[in-house]
Amino acid sequence: MSCGLTVPTGLRKADPVLMLEGSQSVEQDGKIVTLRPGDFAIYDATRPHHLEFGQSWREIVVSIPRATLNQLVVGMEHRTAYPLPTAQGVGSVLRGFLEQMTSQIHHVSADKMLQLSDTAISLIAMTLGNLQRNDVAQSRTKELTLTRVKCHLLEHLRDPELSPFMIEQAVGISSRYINKLFEAENTSLMRYVWNLRLERCAADLANPQCLALRVSDIAMRWGLNDMSHFSRAFRERLSMSPRAWRENDGESAGD
Repeated sequence: MSCGLTVPTGLRKADPVLMLEGSQSVEQDGKIVTLRPGDFAIYDATRPHHLEFGQSWREIVVSIPRATLNQLVVGMEHRTAYPLPTAQGVGSVLRGFLEQMTSQIHHVSADKMLQLSDTAISLIAMTLGNLQRNDVAQSRTKELTLTRVKCHLLEHLRDPELSPFMIEQAVGISSRYINKLFEAENTSLMRYVWNLRLERCAADLANPQCLALRVSDIAMRWGLNDMSHFSRAFRERLSMSPRAWRENDGESAGD
């Protein structure tokens, strides 16, 4: 049996494997490695490979976008079907972390699991070795952090009390730093929240299934209680009032 963890981005995936019980052979790119309890290796699940298991086995498989590891580790194309030690050092930390992470997977919220996934990726990259230059690694870390923040915002978008303080308390990152991350997208934390809410409101106003809801009902269901502010922001974003947007079936006047 296997226990799988998936980091939700990307298409091509690399599959690091930590063997817990039994044995498994991994063959790829002309190399073969036999994994026994405590052994760790990686293969590219999207390219030709062959896996062979012993009679009874248990393992942890972590699916990570290949591009993510490529940005963190030099020469990832040469790291498949290659045994990595977990008896001491970073490898030992990785082994313990993955075992604890999988044992608690059903008791951890989705946003917390994203935070743990960031740590798992960093530990896997360090275990693989040959890390990229710090500026590249830091860039990837910032990208993962911003993704984690955005996932939290989506989960709590309907909360009218959502504030920078609540967000920084939930994700463990200062709102000042979060705003610096959003600068790369030419926006700020709360402006991003407002834009998300306006997009959801616009979608609901154009949705025939929401015709029974008043404009104010739709605004409030997405955490917007100040109707004058909402109407003004909606007009600035979509060049017409919420009511006009609904009457035009979600199409701007220039379409």
